Amino acid sequence: MSPEALALIAAQEVFTSDEAASIAVPTLSVTPIILVSDEGPRWVHSDWASDKIDAAVKRLL
Repeated sequence: MSPEALALIAAQEVFTSDEAASIAVPTLSVTPIILVSDEGPRWVHSDWASDKIDAAVKRLL
């Protein structure tokens, strides 16, 4: 692993059209989500709070 940040262009080149990476940071009221795909970055806010995110993740496990 490299300790340096990955440039956005380099990150986009890693993904094909059916791949992406996402980071969700649940809070008590909203969940900011960052998505990076071959088309670029996208930042959204979900109205799902941490309890709803936790329940959804538990169903996947």
